[in-house]
Amino acid sequence: MVFRNQFVNPINFGDAVVFEGKMDDVWHRPPWISSLLWLSSFVNILFPETGRNVPARLVISPLKTGDRRSVQRWRRTFRFPRVRRFNATVAYDARRRAVIESMGPAGMLETDWSVQFVAPDQMLIESRGAYLRIAFIRVPLPAVLTPRVRVVQTAVPGVPDTVNVHFSIRHVLLGEIFGYQGSFRGTRR
Repeated sequence: MVFRNQFVNPINFGDAVVFEGKMDDVWHRPPWISSLLWLSSFVNILFPETGRNVPARLVISPLKTGDRRSVQRWRRTFRFPRVRRFNATVAYDARRRAVIESMGPAGMLETDWSVQFVAPDQMLIESRGAYLRIAFIRVPLPAVLTPRVRVVQTAVPGVPDTVNVHFSIRHVLLGEIFGYQGSFRGTRR
């Protein structure tokens, strides 16, 4: 049921799917990468904070764009002493055969996602590439500038509407550089 609420069942305008929980661990390495994460926090992409038992929230709501496409707005909040957000719009692009997430000012950073259900209880979400978008021009970013992101969501047996999440970012030269894991409980509102 939790995956249907997030990925399958349409969300009516004025409604939202809200996931609330705690991240058991939020981390990054090597230490110097916190400077880059700090810069990215100014455009609500990532953040430099780390911690344990960090309250987190994801709100997914429908949105119509200026060209009348239906997309979802994903608003992620991590409650460190300084609240951090990273927000995006998400939509399926049939031509690219991928879920597209647009982040940053005016959606300038685009990530193509592969999303697949792995029976009996997992969703596997992996990045397939990233682009810098300026107006109608999309420029593919090279692998050295495009870390790979992997998200594994696992439904918790016997706990309705709850999912464990493991999010990690891997750089081609540095290995795993950022991640978090914890659990969310989803509700429709």
